[in-house]
Amino acid sequence: VLEYPYGCTEQRLSRAYPMLVLQKTLQRFAMRRLSSQRINQAVTQTIQHLNSVLTRRGLFSYWPGGSSNLSLSAYAISFLVEAQAAGYNIPAHLLGKVTKELRRSLRSDAILSLSNDFLENRAEIVAALALAQQHEPTYIRRLFAKRSKLSLYARSQLLLAMVRDRPRHKRSIWLLTKELENRVLLKGVAKSRRFAG
Repeated sequence: VLEYPYGCTEQRLSRAYPMLVLQKTLQRFAMRRLSSQRINQAVTQTIQHLNSVLTRRGLFSYWPGGSSNLSLSAYAISFLVEAQAAGYNIPAHLLGKVTKELRRSLRSDAILSLSNDFLENRAEIVAALALAQQHEPTYIRRLFAKRSKLSLYARSQLLLAMVRDRPRHKRSIWLLTKELENRVLLKGVAKSRRFAG
C-alpha cells in the first residue's frame, strides 16, 4: 500500500489515508511512532496534490487539468476531514468549495430515475458530507428507501452517514444494521466464529 506506480489522485489518497489512520491508531494506544516522518510527508504531499487537481467546477480530478469526479471528490473530502482532525493544515477553500459542490450535485438529479451506479455514487457523497458535518437528512432518507438497489459497500456508506446524524435516523440505523448483519457470512461455532464473506 505504501507505493503506487502512477501517482494519480486516487492512488495518492489510497496511500496517505491508511497512513493517517495508522498514525492516529498508534497515538491512541501510546505506541512508538512508526516512521512518522514518512506519514507526515505522505499526508502533506497528498494535501498539496489535492490543491493542484481542484477543478474550476470545485471538484477533484485524477490528474492536474483533468475532468471533475464526484466519487473521487467524496473520497478526498473524507481524507481531508480526517487529516484536519489529526492536526494537519487544510486550506479552507479545499473543504469549502468541494463540500459546496458535492451538496449541489445531490440536488442536480431526480433520485427516482437514477441508475444503480449513480445511487452508489450518492451514498459515497452523503457519507463524506456527514463526516464533514454537512448532513443531508432528506437525501439520506431517499437513499434509504432505495437501499435494495445499493451494493453492500454503498449501504455501509449510507449507514455511516446516518450514524453521524443519529438522532434523525435511529430506526433506519437499526434496520440497515440488521440487514447488513444478515448479509455477513460467519463460519464456526459460537465463540470461535470468524468472518467468511
